[in-house]
Amino acid sequence: LQDPAAYMVQLGFTIKGQLNVSRFHQAWENTAQNHAILRTRFLTASGCDANKNLQVVAKNFNAHWIIRSWEKACVDTMRDQFFQQERTIGFTPHRPWIRFGLFRTTSDSFKLLVSVHHALIDGWSIGLLLHSVCSHYTGDELPKAIHYRDFVDHVGCQDNGVAEQFWSNQFSGVEEPSLLVQAHHHPTFPNLQPSDAAFYGTVEKSVPILKQINRLISDHGVTLSSLLRVAMAVVLNHHIGSTDPIFGVVVSGRNVPVEGVETIIGACINTIPCRV
Repeated sequence: LQDPAAYMVQLGFTIKGQLNVSRFHQAWENTAQNHAILRTRFLTASGCDANKNLQVVAKNFNAHWIIRSWEKACVDTMRDQFFQQERTIGFTPHRPWIRFGLFRTTSDSFKLLVSVHHALIDGWSIGLLLHSVCSHYTGDELPKAIHYRDFVDHVGCQDNGVAEQFWSNQFSGVEEPSLLVQAHHHPTFPNLQPSDAAFYGTVEKSVPILKQINRLISDHGVTLSSLLRVAMAVVLNHHIGSTDPIFGVVVSGRNVPVEGVETIIGACINTIPCRV
């Protein structure tokens, strides 16, 4: 909450064919009415509750849209500049934590750019969100929405004492945390912020390396997740010398007994500690 650009997820989509912009805009409005998480923003409490965050669900969506033409511009350059501008602006408490840019690139194609706070959606939700919008746009019937609140209610009903005992057993005997001395995206410039372009790097896929990885996990009968965890343990051992490394891993959070959890639009993910 202190940094308006932190945890901003930025997505880009190409839309081919003719688009009714007004209907497309309304499709997002209808989706937001069905899924309150899109109308959600978070505030920092004050007074005796200053250490807590407050969740506010607005009655109306009223998201911010920028609609322009990029027909005579370099789309890649304009996209990068737009995303940088969005990171600089960040999110504010009085507007939804999801913002849109819709740009015509040719006579029959558009570029949709979405900036959304990670507190609202996870990766699983992206496909669900687009499916809902497309269904509202075409007029297709959608099943009754399962609300994110159902997931939150389930989490809130868990026994914290049982959880505390479980994690205490998992990390019994741990002597020290696995801390990197200079854990930063760019140690050369320690004052960089998420709104700065130099804060971000680019990871390029290598087909030969991906083939080697797929062959490795197939030959040993392990999952890609397991391989990545072992790799992280090796990296931590190399940098800090720990033979009992602990680091955070992201899990989907959707393996809970909540009916329709696989259709919920919201941030169900969780980061849990992993000991290797």
